[in-house]
Amino acid sequence: APYFSASGAIVLSGQSYWTIDGGTNGIMQNTANGTDRTYQQETTGIQALNCQYCEVKNLTIESLYIHDPTTATSGQGTGLFPSGSNWKIHDNTFSDSIIAIMMNYTNDDNVRIYNNNFVQDGWALGCAGGNFVLQNLYFYGNHVHDNDHWDSTNNSIHKNGLHCYNGSGGASGAGIQNLYVYNNRFDGNWGNCCITAQVFLEGGSTITCWCWTNATGTAYIFNNFFTTTGSVGAGGNGLIMVSGSNNSLVANNTFINVYGSYPCVEFGTTYLHPASNVRLENNVVQACSQLLASSQAGTLTTIDYNAYAYASGGGYPWQYASHEANTLAHWQTACGGCDIHSYTQLGSSWADLNTTSGVPSPGFVGIGQGANLTSLCSKNADLANLCSDINGNARPSTGNWTIGAYSIASQQPAPPTDLTVVSH
Repeated sequence: APYFSASGAIVLSGQSYWTIDGGTNGIMQNTANGTDRTYQQETTGIQALNCQYCEVKNLTIESLYIHDPTTATSGQGTGLFPSGSNWKIHDNTFSDSIIAIMMNYTNDDNVRIYNNNFVQDGWALGCAGGNFVLQNLYFYGNHVHDNDHWDSTNNSIHKNGLHCYNGSGGASGAGIQNLYVYNNRFDGNWGNCCITAQVFLEGGSTITCWCWTNATGTAYIFNNFFTTTGSVGAGGNGLIMVSGSNNSLVANNTFINVYGSYPCVEFGTTYLHPASNVRLENNVVQACSQLLASSQAGTLTTIDYNAYAYASGGGYPWQYASHEANTLAHWQTACGGCDIHSYTQLGSSWADLNTTSGVPSPGFVGIGQGANLTSLCSKNADLANLCSDINGNARPSTGNWTIGAYSIASQQPAPPTDLTVVSH
């Protein structure tokens, strides 16, 4: 079609047990919608609000709105607009929409978004729910990349991989309670402006904040690879921005910001609730203006076994509330004993780490130097994948893990061969 209507080319709202299967070559696309095309219309591929036990798979939803990044215009287009419990969205390709998936939850549970390809979308996933609760949201095995089409000359579009927020103004009990983001790759060309974060869990300091959760929500972010190319000038809250939350885990990720124009990891606040009881372990953090920033003095339970390199901003690599630190020793004092077992190389990047793929080579300093987190993944079924790396390679049940998203065993000399015994 030249463009689908805003209500959707396919509408499944109020239904249950529906599956949309694209098979081997299923495609939904607009043919004439975009900045420089005939039409500039709001458009939706599939609307499926209050759809229970629904599934979308093996489908390509593309070209809903082809945006011209050399203009001051915004854009249109939502690939999938769902809500409901027990959703499965997997093995799809979403391209050229301002929002690929806009999850509008209403007291829902068990939403799984996995093994999808997101390319040239302003956001891969938006998640919001007014005064409602989403109990468990899973985002895993996805590839989110290349959204430079959504640049604009006036910075009018803020680009994200995931953007979770809540229109309730900080209502008590509202928001996402458990968010699992793991085994994903965020990479490619993210353009020259307007990025907020690859994972942006929104917060705020007032009762009117659009906070992704109240003080009880927990984010589990592990086994992900985050990187960018493109100059990524305006904006920027970090490769990831985790606001508020309780008992959140950020573990075994690899963060590499090639151009270093904003923080790698940032923690913020949701309605005067700083992030509390945060665990930040086994992460590679490299080439950002700040390596780690916490705007509020929350409770940092465990920050350790990380590998920090190349603070590119010329300022303080670490910030914790009003405390700023330019050496590891100062940072350890400022945050009360963080990173006792961590590694730093602030003047340059790690030589044995591929900045394109995040894969370390055998000489990488973090091999066999991370904390063993088997106790976490063995006690919580939703964290079972933490016991393997981003590629599914098992991490050791005993002994130290390798720092970062990729598990590489310590290199031991090969045993000798072709030996002979000489008796005397």
